[in-house]
Amino acid sequence: EFVEAENRFEEMLSTARSRGVRKIGSGGYRDVYSGGSVAGDDCVIKISRGSLVHNEHVIELWTKCLTETDKTYVAPLVDWSPHGRWIIQKRADGRGNTTHVGENLHQEGFIVSDLNGTNVGVYNGRSVLLDMGQLVV
Repeated sequence: EFVEAENRFEEMLSTARSRGVRKIGSGGYRDVYSGGSVAGDDCVIKISRGSLVHNEHVIELWTKCLTETDKTYVAPLVDWSPHGRWIIQKRADGRGNTTHVGENLHQEGFIVSDLNGTNVGVYNGRSVLLDMGQLVV
């Protein structure tokens, strides 16, 4: 039902809210929601408000560019919609070590365009980048 409503933005949000999903933040291109019964409390759902380019970039990085080592420095991507309207990521809490994440991703050949405390959290005891859309290959 959630996937079927992908191209009908307001219907998708209504379906999500009926399943316990609530808005917990927003960025330049997307709104961030708790996982609710759609994805679980250990995940967040990032829904594009307009252009799908940001989510499409994240999906491409996860599926084609990041090695298993690279993936240890980013919040894991769990699922995504066929057209990139939404992505589901594991939830990372707190503030992570920006220097650790930035240096390790740089050693792997990436630049983080907006590395700051709000873009780094802690997942499974390690610091991770929350917004892969900030990665430049």
